[in-house]
Order: sequence, then C-alpha cells, then structure tokens
Amino acid sequence: MESKNQDSHLLRVTPNEAIIFTKVENDLYGQVQLTNIDSNPVTYKIKTTAPEKFRVRPSNGVLQKGGSQTINVIFNQGHAWNRDKFLVMCMGLGSDEPTDQQHLTELWKNTSVSSANVEQHRLRCSLPDDAKDIKTSGGGGGMGFDSFDSSSGHRSQNQLNHTLTCITETLHRLEGQTRWTQTLQWVSCLLFILLSVIIVYILKIEINNSSSEYCLKH
Repeated sequence: MESKNQDSHLLRVTPNEAIIFTKVENDLYGQVQLTNIDSNPVTYKIKTTAPEKFRVRPSNGVLQKGGSQTINVIFNQGHAWNRDKFLVMCMGLGSDEPTDQQHLTELWKNTSVSSANVEQHRLRCSLPDDAKDIKTSGGGGGMGFDSFDSSSGHRSQNQLNHTLTCITETLHRLEGQTRWTQTLQWVSCLLFILLSVIIVYILKIEINNSSSEYCLKH
C-alpha cells in the first residue's frame, strides 16, 4: 500500500502508516520510531484526534542529526476503540537555534498545522486480533485531520471561557470588597463627626460652668 504521507525530508517514521497496538494483560501499547534524516536538528510534535484516550510519551522534542526517539503510545482504559488517528509533525531548526522547552513551546504555539514549514506524517491505529474484545465504535470514522485544528480551537476556546469566567468572578469579588471598604469609610466619617460634636458640646459645657463659677466668686 502506498503511503498517504508527504515525502519525508526531515523525519523517518516507523511504522509509516499505522500504529500497531499490542495487548499486554489488559492494556494496549503501541510504539513509533522517529529518526532525523536531515542535516540539522529537527523538532517534532505528536497530536491525536482523541487526546483523552491516549497517552503519548514523549509527545514533543528535538532530534539531532541522525538521532532517533521511540514514542510510546498507551490506550487509556474505559474508552471506546474507534478509528482514531495520529499526526506526527516536524520542523527543521537552525544549527544555532535554541532547543530549550520554552522556545519549542512558543514555536509550535505560533505555527499552524497546515504551515508550509511543517512536515506531516499521518498514522492510523491498528488493533491486534487478540484484542478484538475491546469495545469498539465507528464514531471516529468521519473524523479527518482537519479535526486537529478544530479540536485545538475548541480547547483554546474553552480555556478562554474559563479564564474570562475567573476574571469576572474576581472582579465581582473586588467590587464587593470595594463597596464594603467605602461603607466602612462612610461609617468612620460619621462616627468621627459625631465624636467631634460630642467633644465640642462637652467643652462648651465646661467653659460655661467655668465662667459661672468665676462670676460667683467675684
């Protein structure tokens, strides 16, 4: 079968069409081998149409010239097995470009899946014969690789909504605290004025009493 992946210029992915899972006791494990076939360092990132179902370790990193990395994929129990897919993306790095995690995170964050700088390798999932008792579902059959962008967009939208909700709640709390502080200030001012009036009244009485006593003596 001819591979549907684009020509490999940066990474050699093995297997190049399907991740074949192996049943170990009650778990399903799969492996993918990545090899840098470019003359410069290559950064890679792996996405799946069902991130809640699979654990991918490591899911991103850097391969030096000729370097290889084994990617372990574990199917999480409790989910239905269907025609889920994986996308291995990679980009070439300059020989003097930083390879720290912060730089790579920003690089991938600002790079679209469909960017011309991104080489793509698409993989499907293959279930072994001795694991056919795993609950299956055809629900993922219609999910194409466009879903990588849409699912990321949904997650970003959810994160944005959550952040906005937290900000709104914080503003409400601050508004309540501000009103309470203002109330305390008004009460303090009223008490100060009342106390001042009382003091002035007492002083006035004392002055009048002193004047009366002086007059009686003379």
